[in-house]
Amino acid sequence: MIQDVWNTGFVANVEITNNGDTPITGWSVSWQFTRDRIEHAWNAQIEGSGPGAVTASNLDWNRVILPGEKVVFGFVGALGAPNGEPEMPAITGTPCQ
Repeated sequence: MIQDVWNTGFVANVEITNNGDTPITGWSVSWQFTRDRIEHAWNAQIEGSGPGAVTASNLDWNRVILPGEKVVFGFVGALGAPNGEPEMPAITGTPCQ
């Protein structure tokens, strides 16, 4: 979810909710940026910054998501086109059951 946008960047948060009956132990979320890039992130380890593949994965302290609980991570992104809109990439991975 995009939280804020300005002429050269944006802030986004991603929420992962465990809707299942068992804990999720270790998680990762991947997506592709075609033009934007990540400048700073929190509550996740980020591999790649874009443009291209980006993967966010758990830190030690938020590795386990208990049933009914959620983890939120976020990042500050740089817009690939000045005064443009942030990309809304599809997030890929296995849905929590």
